[in-house]
Amino acid sequence: MPRYEIQTGDAFLPEAKSHKGGERIDPTKRIKYLDYRDIYQVVADDEGQILTDTKLLDRLIEDRGKKAKEKGLNAHSIVSDKGLVSLATYKPSTLEEWLSLPGLGKQSYLNFAADYLKAKDG
Repeated sequence: MPRYEIQTGDAFLPEAKSHKGGERIDPTKRIKYLDYRDIYQVVADDEGQILTDTKLLDRLIEDRGKKAKEKGLNAHSIVSDKGLVSLATYKPSTLEEWLSLPGLGKQSYLNFAADYLKAKDG
């Protein structure tokens, strides 16, 4: 049984652009994670193909939860849901790329960059 279901929905990253400098991507899908009872809206192309790496998103959600538990913090104080979707979609490899994405900033970089790199490479 999948951990999520695909639903159509409102745009999640209204200013989202192709990270490689291409044309604007209009996100039109969202994923409802049944285990977490949260909704993560992901980026999709005009044909409705999901561009977000949902397997990476799963790992990032798990890693953020573990880190938050270890630190005794709310998971969203580590990195926001929007930030997780940005990471799983655009897969930044530099601080500059990280900072250019919706939902990410210097604090999320300090809190989560090492975890992201492990999840991305793992």
